[in-house]
Amino acid sequence: MNLQSNPQLLKTLHEARTRTGGMLDELIAIRRDLHMHPEQRFQEVRTAGFAAAELKKLGAEVRTGVGKTGVTGVIKGARGEGKVIGIRCDMDALPVFEKNDVPYKSVNEGTMHACGHDVHTTTAIGAARILAAMRDHFRGAVKLIFQPSEENPVGWVCGAGEMINDGVLENPAMDAVLAMHCWPDLEAGTIGVGAGPAMAGSEAFRVTMLGKSAHTASPQKGRDAILGAAEVISSAYHIIPRMIDPAETVAMNIGFIEGGSKLGIIANRVVMEGSVRALSREMLDFVRDRIKDAADGVSRVLGLENEVSIEGLYPPTVNDAALNDLVTAVSTEILGPEKVIPQLKCPMTSEDFSLFSSRIPAYYLKVGTSCGENTRFPLHSDHFDVDERSIAVGASVLAASAITFLEG
Repeated sequence: MNLQSNPQLLKTLHEARTRTGGMLDELIAIRRDLHMHPEQRFQEVRTAGFAAAELKKLGAEVRTGVGKTGVTGVIKGARGEGKVIGIRCDMDALPVFEKNDVPYKSVNEGTMHACGHDVHTTTAIGAARILAAMRDHFRGAVKLIFQPSEENPVGWVCGAGEMINDGVLENPAMDAVLAMHCWPDLEAGTIGVGAGPAMAGSEAFRVTMLGKSAHTASPQKGRDAILGAAEVISSAYHIIPRMIDPAETVAMNIGFIEGGSKLGIIANRVVMEGSVRALSREMLDFVRDRIKDAADGVSRVLGLENEVSIEGLYPPTVNDAALNDLVTAVSTEILGPEKVIPQLKCPMTSEDFSLFSSRIPAYYLKVGTSCGENTRFPLHSDHFDVDERSIAVGASVLAASAITFLEG
């Protein structure tokens, strides 16, 4: 994208960056307040209330209770009708006991913003403030989406799905949607960009092997579910190295197994649970089908029965190529080329933002948050913290990218 051909837009983008810097102290205060009062999945009542109040102050059209505790706010440009772009952030915290010794430490014992969703919420508020102040510079509208329950246990209902079921993609319908995540692997002041997979797809599976109990002294009278489980595990771990192109990125783990009753009794039931992660839906489907084949084959040989179920499927989060060009150009202009870092490897973590990206063009931005040892702890660590200057970077890039999309 060539921004240099539009001097007026360039001026607007730099104004957006300047405005963010001017409100940084207030945004830091908001982030620290949210950090002190974390709320877990679908309990984000205080956080949602704060976001709704902020949006109402800005004159946004606000809807609450979207997908249980979600909030949306629509900020319309003053230059008339046009496209609509979303900015999504997640609000929920984790069941983690915080070990940071800081004035803004969580007051809700056992709950912590260990994944930076306090920063995400604050960044979206900052972007909303910029857009409201600069509505004379764009047409169309921006829909701010404050989502609950991204930190979703396997098989449980997720916030993105609940908001989509509650109509977040409509009224007004979005042409594209942006999101961001704190990224401690990147220095504060930088952002990570890239087209294609930005987060892996994932699914959890459960395999139950069903046999028949018998005494150890009479194995021929039983059907050993533990032996069956062992054979299935061995077969499953051969799928990736022997059945998949090494150029594909796929990971699998069986992390739970339970079965049997006594050491002298052949087990009649064993349950195994595991997960698969991949950068394409096709690879997720392939591994799942081969696990089912393994369970069926072992069952036929050993005279067992089996049940295979899939839970918690997230497709890969995919960054739209056109949006990548736009975000990269905007970020390069307002931050400088040295602050825009191409992301050559996709992490194998997963995100329910994928439910947005599988429906409309989407972009998942990684905002650098590290500066010094205290901000280099990984996501979900009980010591996780950020360089708060990153809030201004994220807010300015989101707002400037939204304006550029609407004016394109």
